[in-house]
Amino acid sequence: MKNYFTLLFFSLLFLQSFSMPDNLALADEQYKIGRYKEALILYGQVADQNLYVQEKTANCYFFVNDYSNAEKAFAKIIDQKVEPATILHYAEVLLNQQKYKDAAAMFNKFKDAGGANDVSARVTSCSWAPENAGERPDYKLKATNIETGGRSLGYSCYKDGMIIASPQEQNVDRKSTRLNSSHI
Repeated sequence: MKNYFTLLFFSLLFLQSFSMPDNLALADEQYKIGRYKEALILYGQVADQNLYVQEKTANCYFFVNDYSNAEKAFAKIIDQKVEPATILHYAEVLLNQQKYKDAAAMFNKFKDAGGANDVSARVTSCSWAPENAGERPDYKLKATNIETGGRSLGYSCYKDGMIIASPQEQNVDRKSTRLNSSHI
């Protein structure tokens, strides 16, 4: 009888292991479709935190603009064999954290790793930014209430200036309908 219960226990344990979701596959699926917050949670639940999972986790932090956690995650893996895009993302994180010397080193490492993008302008910006940190920009900002429907976000040059469109504030007369807001 004791052997029967032991066999039953291990059989149930074995069956339960097959019914558990494969968090790595689910995380990869979320990552591929750009749902980085969801992927980040799932990667955190993967039992084997190997280099692949750590690299994807760091990139998720980058894509959700969590630069503090991204920097920590990238720092743990950057000396291992990672994809050139991961090196580029780490360089961008360092640049956003105003760690210009480290960022320039990572941009150069990206270039040496065979990265396809030309990063020479980014390397130059790493030396330009600290040299010009005290400069006051010569621009004027004029807020308007132009209805764009939320689909014209970004910037565009116009005559001798630049137009920057951003999401509307709450205090406007009309509000845009948010389309495809699952990523927000």
